Amino acid sequence: MTHLTSAGRLIFAGRAVRSFAFGWLSVILALYLGERGFSAAAIGAVFTATMVEDALLTMGLAGLASRIGPARVMAATAPLIVLGGALLATAESPWLLVAGAVLGTISPNGLEAGPFAPMEQALLPDEVRSGSTVRAFGWYNVFAFLPAALGAGSAGAALGLALRAGIAEEAAERAMLAGYALAGVVLTLLYVRLARARPPAPRASPRGRGGFGLGPSRGAVWQL
Repeated sequence: MTHLTSAGRLIFAGRAVRSFAFGWLSVILALYLGERGFSAAAIGAVFTATMVEDALLTMGLAGLASRIGPARVMAATAPLIVLGGALLATAESPWLLVAGAVLGTISPNGLEAGPFAPMEQALLPDEVRSGSTVRAFGWYNVFAFLPAALGAGSAGAALGLALRAGIAEEAAERAMLAGYALAGVVLTLLYVRLARARPPAPRASPRGRGGFGLGPSRGAVWQL
C-alpha cells in the first residue's frame, strides 16, 4: 500500500481536475471554432500553435521552477487556463479566440499539455510517505487517463442534452467553455494550497543548474 502526504494528495487532485478539463474540452473545441467560422486549415493551425506554446512554456518555466519551486510555478501558471476558457467563451474577435486557445495551455486531444505534469512528477517522489514510488506513479497515471475519458464522455453527453433541449450549439459550447475556465479556478486553488504546503526551493548556483534548469542531468535529457 502506498501512502501520500497531504501535498501528494493535492498533486493527485490537480492531475484529476486538469485531465477531466482537457478531456471535456477536446470534444467541443474544434466544433466551437468551426461554429465561429474557422476553416479546417485554420483550426489545424490553432491546434499546432497550442502545442508549440505548450512546449516553449514548459522549457521556459523549467529554470524558474528550479529556483522558486515547481508548486509556485504551477500556482502562477494555472490562471492561464481560466484566461483561455474565458476568452474562448466570450470573445468575438477571431484573434482573441486564437489568443485564448494559445495562452490557455489547452490540450486539443484530451491528453496532457503544458508544464504541469513534468513539475508534478518532479514533486511526487518526495510526497510518498510509505510504499512503492513506482506504484504511486502508476496511480498518478490512472488519475490522468480515467478523468480524461470521463471528461470527454461527460462533454459529449452534456452537448447532446443541450441540443435536444433546443439550445443553440454555439451557446451550449460557450457555456461548456465557461466550465473549462471554472476548472482552471479550482486548479489554481489546489496549486496555491500545494505551494503553501511545500517549503521554499533551495537556490542552486547557476553552474549547478545548467541550461533549462537541468543541471547534471542535461546530457541524459538531450540524449532522450
